Amino acid sequence: MTRRQNQLLVVQNPQHNAIAKRQASVALVDAIAAYLEWHTLHGSSMYTIKHERENLQAARNYLGEFVLDQLAPADIEVRFIGFMRAKGLSGNTINLRLKTLKRFYKFVVQQKWVAFDPVASVAKVRSVSTEIPSLTMEQLTCLLAQPNRTTFTGERDYTFICLAVDTGLRLREMLDLTVAQIDIKNRVIKGVLGKNQKRETITLTRAMCEQLQVYLDVRGAHVATDHLFVNLDGGALHRKTVQDRIKAYGTKAKITDVRVSPHTLRHTFAKQWILGGGDVFSLQRMLRHSTMDQVRQYVYLWGREIQNQHDKFSPLVKLQLSQKDRNSGV
Repeated sequence: MTRRQNQLLVVQNPQHNAIAKRQASVALVDAIAAYLEWHTLHGSSMYTIKHERENLQAARNYLGEFVLDQLAPADIEVRFIGFMRAKGLSGNTINLRLKTLKRFYKFVVQQKWVAFDPVASVAKVRSVSTEIPSLTMEQLTCLLAQPNRTTFTGERDYTFICLAVDTGLRLREMLDLTVAQIDIKNRVIKGVLGKNQKRETITLTRAMCEQLQVYLDVRGAHVATDHLFVNLDGGALHRKTVQDRIKAYGTKAKITDVRVSPHTLRHTFAKQWILGGGDVFSLQRMLRHSTMDQVRQYVYLWGREIQNQHDKFSPLVKLQLSQKDRNSGV
């Protein structure tokens, strides 16, 4: 009987070989394409994908065509964050780009294309809080007076502005609405698809329901699309059309100290909610923010106005006034 060889043969797992080959061969451009494709497959909106693509292109502009596993935290802090600071970009812009790079590398690590995440330890930069644009109630009243409500487009635009400040919906969310989602009887909008790709039910005020009914009557049921807001041809409204029309109404209303846009209407909803005494947790739910960070920013920036409201309406102020009246002998 032939004696066996004592040295065992090393049989490598073909799957492991494929992974190792994959790790060594994945180029930056291919990793970015795979990352964006992952977003598409997981239902991210076209605006989210566009945002991620632009931020990753910015990273390539500053860092060059870097090799995935050869980037160090110092490279990101000096060549990425440092160069953007030198260019005068705001802290918010820098942090948004940094967040995209963090998400990208988290994806790359999960794919086992690199063993080390060089972005994980990089802290976001401190940013100076700036004023969030919003309209005063006087400006909002002037804005709502501009659409010619004797025309279809005027009634539609008036309803659009009303809905934006009644719900705080984003422009894309409003443009995606269909007639079937509007439940006037129960005063809600059903199945609003947010940035997180979750469908939410949005409540409506009675006044908003009354205005929606007026608009639905003039819109009619037999149009080319199910979209709630349509053009004269019965088709869905385009994003740029809405932005341009609202901006034009702002110019006509002589609103010059604030940018008049659909997103400003969303901020106006948030501000009036806070100034009216609404709780921040309900506001977070209405705006569908995944965290409280943005809501805290609202409270911080509008804190002085909240303080003025407090000074005006606090019960203690009334008690002090009563005390003064008593001391004066009234």
